[in-house]
Amino acid sequence: MECNAKWEGGACDRDAWAKGLCSGHYQQQRRGQDYAPLRKAGDNTLEMIGVRITREDKQVLESEAQRRGVDDSEVYREAISRYAARLRKELDGR
Repeated sequence: MECNAKWEGGACDRDAWAKGLCSGHYQQQRRGQDYAPLRKAGDNTLEMIGVRITREDKQVLESEAQRRGVDDSEVYREAISRYAARLRKELDGR
């Protein structure tokens, strides 16, 4: 089944994932945004990973996302990116 997202001048051709929408347009709907074209994967493609964290850490990150008014995944990505940047600096210093 194809995604139901439509906008002026276009429509999504990705496979539907939930509630008749692809994952990107489902996230736009959850954030209360109008449907818009999704960017194409490029050289800086994001990887989907599963990570186990403590409930306390999860609550802290979700609270920060709510404070900022952004999706939880944005704060998770930022936290992991900051940690990876710190590790890269440590490894470069060896």
